[in-house]
Amino acid sequence: MKKISNGYLPLVLVLCLLQTQSAFATMSWMVTDIRPLANSSLYEQEPRFNSDGTLVAYRALYAPHSAWNSDICVVALDGFNGSPVLSERAGEYAPSFAPDGRITYARRDRGSDDDDIWVIDKDGYDRHLLINGPGSLEQTVPYWHPSGARLAYNNEYANDRSQIYIAAVVDDGPLRVNPIGPITGPADGYSQGSPVYSRSGDKIAYTNYATGGGIAQAWVMDENGANKQPIGEGGPAFWWCDDSRLGYSNTSGEVWLYNFATGEHEPVYIDSDPAGYKWDRIGGSPDLSPDCKWLVFQGVDGHLWIGEVPEPGTVLLVGLGGLVLRRRRR
Repeated sequence: MKKISNGYLPLVLVLCLLQTQSAFATMSWMVTDIRPLANSSLYEQEPRFNSDGTLVAYRALYAPHSAWNSDICVVALDGFNGSPVLSERAGEYAPSFAPDGRITYARRDRGSDDDDIWVIDKDGYDRHLLINGPGSLEQTVPYWHPSGARLAYNNEYANDRSQIYIAAVVDDGPLRVNPIGPITGPADGYSQGSPVYSRSGDKIAYTNYATGGGIAQAWVMDENGANKQPIGEGGPAFWWCDDSRLGYSNTSGEVWLYNFATGEHEPVYIDSDPAGYKWDRIGGSPDLSPDCKWLVFQGVDGHLWIGEVPEPGTVLLVGLGGLVLRRRRR
């Protein structure tokens, strides 16, 4: 009893609790200093950084919100010049910056079921059709290789099925590309799409549906279509600066980082309460700046928000009863 009164037992209990918490420690990432990005009255979706992280292209939806009532806009990181590159209010969506600053996007004209890929410079000039498939095929969701020599995109056909294609640049002025064939097919599942090149350009993350109407799964493969690997439920959104992690979001709006070295899925949180929305997790369509300092995403209010990603993030310690303790490390 004397040892207990000297504090030995409480010390043992503390050590046991610390050991238990360490066993359940999970790496996580806390996005801080959240603020609005575009500051517009429109619904803002599908943000994508340019190659140096100074601009964000996004889709702006006008009221009434429909697939045929949207434009592509560009905004600087300081929030200025959040204006449309296109002012047609047609069906423009899925913007992606080429390394030279031009913007590719998918377009559907009013009353049409045909989606094609177009290109325009960031100031709204030199717009022209880039990829137009035959018959009922639709080309959507372009994403550029970091070299600018080729791009990946969805080639969609009947029953909401699609494959991922690669196209190579054959002329730079005006820009022209030549499709060089699919890198996914029916043997890989019901439908594959939404390709995202890694920072190095040697891998592509994509969304895979095993069956029609099934749950989306994030997958990764080599650029030539080899070594396909499932990651987790949801769709791929961005790669970490050194390709050590893949960011993906699920149907609940949760964003995770898959760590290729450890095989762990690390949650991404926000560390503020912007505009009183009582957010905890990131919203939809997140993208990470090339220097891994900024994360832009669509909030629950339908607008774009941006926040800082501290290094190396936070550690979550899960205690008794599921209590989560957050400790930020800068």
